[in-house]
Amino acid sequence: MDTRIRIINAIIFSIFAFLATDAIASEIAWQAGQPAMTAVPQSFAVTVAEIPAIRLDQPSKPLWREILTGSVGSGLASAFAAIFGVWFALRNTTSTLRQKSNEVEIKELQTRLNEFYGPFNQISRENELLSLEFRNRHKAVDDKFRTLIALTDPAWRASLDGSDKAIIEKMITNAAALRDLIREKSGLVDLQLIPILAKASAHYCLLELASEGLLDRKSDRFKDNVYPRELDDAISKEIARLNSRIIVLLAKPGKKHRPIESLKL
Repeated sequence: MDTRIRIINAIIFSIFAFLATDAIASEIAWQAGQPAMTAVPQSFAVTVAEIPAIRLDQPSKPLWREILTGSVGSGLASAFAAIFGVWFALRNTTSTLRQKSNEVEIKELQTRLNEFYGPFNQISRENELLSLEFRNRHKAVDDKFRTLIALTDPAWRASLDGSDKAIIEKMITNAAALRDLIREKSGLVDLQLIPILAKASAHYCLLELASEGLLDRKSDRFKDNVYPRELDDAISKEIARLNSRIIVLLAKPGKKHRPIESLKL
């Protein structure tokens, strides 16, 4: 601390000594009638560089460029990106929901085919072939032959050979299976088919009763009770309609489809 004070004092003393010496020299020169000579530093050249004038009247940009490159454009770009993101997410969600909806419909259609129409068509076609063979054999003797009417005759039933009895038994078994399908799976059936299936079920029931000898021989009473031939064609149309719908849904699982076309009989 003392050393710094001594240094400062020395500097101050040197300044005062310089000023005193200069004053004395000026006084002596004045008394001698000569102007005091003061050292003048030599001049030095200074170069001034020319700076281009700054233009304050910059040309204005078009309005559309100001919008696109300014804060407005940035905001619009952000908004567009957000909207596109929401749209894309919504589109994927909608497609997923539609696909699930189509899968549910496909499952429902396959259930109808597998649990009713498929088995019913198979058993019905089998019964049709058995009935055709049986009728053709007996129509060769009587061209007005009707299986149901003939079964009401105890003497005729007793005259049947083993083959005919076996065919009749199988036809009755199939008829009972078809009746069970109609009763148990009617919820899977198109409403337009219900009246036709009811006629078929009634015919199967009468065949079973007649084969057991529970119907009296009154041909006129049962002459109008025949198997509804339109049923076979209606079942085929319904199976084709359901299968076509499944193909359409599987081809474009994520698309919204029109409702299935109505059954046309």
